[in-house]
Amino acid sequence: MKRKNLDNKTWKIAALLTLFAVSTAFSPGPRKIYFQNIKTKKIDSTTVDFYGNTKINQLPTGTFRVSFISKLELIKFTNDKKANIPVYTFRKGETYHFDNHLFVLANNVDISSHESPGIKVNYTKKTVKGERHPVAVMRSPSMETRLTSPEISMEKSSGMSDFSTDDIPISSSPDKSKSVRAGIVTAGRWSDLENWSKFHKTHDEPSIKSIQKEWGFDLLHKRVSIKLTTHEGGALPLQKLQLRNKKDSVLWTSLTDNSGSAELWIHPFSNLQIDKKEKFGVYHLTNERWVFLGNVSGDVNSIEEYRLNLSQPIANEVDVCFVVDATGSMGDEIQYLQKELIDFSLNANKELPCSKIRLSSVFYRDLGDEYVSKKADFTDRIEDIMGFISEQSAGGGGDFPEAVDAGLNSAIHELNWSKSAIAKIIFLVLDAPPHIENASKIRELTAIASQKGIKIIPITASGINTSTEFLMKYIASITGGEYLYITDHSGVGNSHLAPTGVKENVDLLKNQWMNVLLKYAKYGDCEKLVDSQQLLPIMDPRRNIFGNQQVIIETYPNPASNFIEVESNSDILGIKWYDMNHRLVVEVKNDQPSKKKRFEFPVQIPGLYLLEVNTYNGTFINKTLLTNGYKS
Repeated sequence: MKRKNLDNKTWKIAALLTLFAVSTAFSPGPRKIYFQNIKTKKIDSTTVDFYGNTKINQLPTGTFRVSFISKLELIKFTNDKKANIPVYTFRKGETYHFDNHLFVLANNVDISSHESPGIKVNYTKKTVKGERHPVAVMRSPSMETRLTSPEISMEKSSGMSDFSTDDIPISSSPDKSKSVRAGIVTAGRWSDLENWSKFHKTHDEPSIKSIQKEWGFDLLHKRVSIKLTTHEGGALPLQKLQLRNKKDSVLWTSLTDNSGSAELWIHPFSNLQIDKKEKFGVYHLTNERWVFLGNVSGDVNSIEEYRLNLSQPIANEVDVCFVVDATGSMGDEIQYLQKELIDFSLNANKELPCSKIRLSSVFYRDLGDEYVSKKADFTDRIEDIMGFISEQSAGGGGDFPEAVDAGLNSAIHELNWSKSAIAKIIFLVLDAPPHIENASKIRELTAIASQKGIKIIPITASGINTSTEFLMKYIASITGGEYLYITDHSGVGNSHLAPTGVKENVDLLKNQWMNVLLKYAKYGDCEKLVDSQQLLPIMDPRRNIFGNQQVIIETYPNPASNFIEVESNSDILGIKWYDMNHRLVVEVKNDQPSKKKRFEFPVQIPGLYLLEVNTYNGTFINKTLLTNGYKS
């Protein structure tokens, strides 16, 4: 009898689980869809959101084969003409619904009833003139449902920091602004330099050794770690070091970081074996002269420390550059990453109040795309870099490798890095490797980054393979950095590669890269420096001046908090706030027109906005950054 009751319970539970699994399996998104142009054979991708919606921006109007599985399926089609791959006609700029491997135009559907995602909805189907391929009816919820849908949630894991749900408005449509926000993407963090024995052990595996050979890196038994301090033990950053062999040939050049540490390497791009008894000279640049500090052996898994008769330099500049893969395959994650980048920009000055932080960004694609790389140089105007980031979108690409070398080259050679910055960091966000024929260029750029004291922190997204993972780890180690990898915990994007030889340490991406920034940028005692007036925090908000030859408008402050003051030589009739997609957020009229007016800030969501000032002599627009109510 007990057995029968137990079986009944078991079957009930199994039935519920089956029902849940079925409803989940056929719920719309988010997921990546791959397209192959019938004429050009070029492959691109886009992402459907959590409700099965996608807007076709990066594709021209035309006919495409569609894969719901992988890019590889489309590539194989050229060799197997009998492959059953669906074909659709898409129009650029149109929004489509996707469900159960079928598409339909958003304006192709009349909604007569709607329920929650994953439950069948009744629709009335219309005919779209000009469609050459059949379309099917979707189960996607209506716009009203999307606007009131619950926020994306994730159970907090043990050891994780609190999650933030603050919205930052750079979304392309109103319904997405609720789901695409900072504080969702999760990532792991790993330092091979701090786990060097494990790094060696991982490379006992022949397949991993072959990856070294593939990319032309060989770091085993070739590392020399140096630390410079004052006689009192204080760190000495910004010191140039060289490693030389017995013939006095320079093997490696680098700068010490905020902890006074530097990584020097013995032939890291050669499979040349190093004699453990061989000695190498460490040299320090002092008063434009190279001074010999001492001899070291290769890869003794210890830090050689030298105490010098120098004072600690006063330094507070921090340069951070975001280098981002903007090819089509990044479509599943780029909107979330844009939010995270802007969140980082807003929080950096709070975390380092005594630092002068400058930000820059490079977005890259591949040869033959709309562009190979585009950049925004270093600036301490947060609103400028936020504007640049929010304007970018994913598109192009086609084959698996992308122009990673072009992105890094632009960042390392074309940006105005400060020579006196205590930290110089590149966050390299990507989901594909460089072209293998450009491996030598990647090695060259890595060495130059080390010479300039630039740490490269790769952040890998969905789509990378083990070969790309280890290439990124090599780049991070050589430049004295760390390796970050986006994980599946948040449910954002496609499946992510589990790291090799790594003890997982997962947290929100916003916490991970902020911790990386603090690790490499924190220097000196902020309070003492402020008290002694040696260094003052950068806290002064700016006045923005814009207009034309006849009308001059001045707004204060920018960034804004609870209010904004507008002053003009022409009477002010009112102001309007727009998001970065020119969607009106709110309008405030000035009942008594005057040349100076204080407006209480009506928008409660932090981010970058367009401020439109309407005067008797014309209307003028300028960017304004809101940090009011922002939570870190």
